[in-house]
Amino acid sequence: MIGIRNKQNREMQKFNTEDKLRWIDWGVAKESTFLWLCEQYNILQGIKKSSGPVYLPEFVYEGRYLDLKTVRTPFFLAQQKFNIDPDFAVTLNKQDVLDCTIKYPECQIVFWVNWKATTNFGVSVKKQQGVWFLSYERMKKMISGSPLHKYQNRIHDIKGNARDSYVLDLRQMEQKI
Repeated sequence: MIGIRNKQNREMQKFNTEDKLRWIDWGVAKESTFLWLCEQYNILQGIKKSSGPVYLPEFVYEGRYLDLKTVRTPFFLAQQKFNIDPDFAVTLNKQDVLDCTIKYPECQIVFWVNWKATTNFGVSVKKQQGVWFLSYERMKKMISGSPLHKYQNRIHDIKGNARDSYVLDLRQMEQKI
């Protein structure tokens, strides 16, 4: 339904998790597919591609910027570390939250999630596919009570990678499909 091909998943898994520019390019390549998905399933009616540089939020929806978060990997250790079911755990970079508040006021977020049932770190997760919408207002409420995950590989990062992210539960967001 809303999945991506196995070949694309394999290519993504070859990426260095700390190669920010490569991940940005990968995300940009997904934007047109996401717009097609919105049209096909009649969700986020009126969504449009924003114009401007690649670092600008990808879309405009209901008169506000909308930042797409394409999630293809579960947060396997979310239950152990933060008591959040890994079947529903996603992360939102702390810097993205600041950007939604300061650079792009009241920017909204959409999580496009697609991962297969798998096991890693001794934790099994179920297949998860869908689109979850997070208004700016709901995001602010959620992060106020959300744990912050610090990326161990990025403590001394100088490439611009996020050093920490809020761990959020999809079940607290509006599921579109």
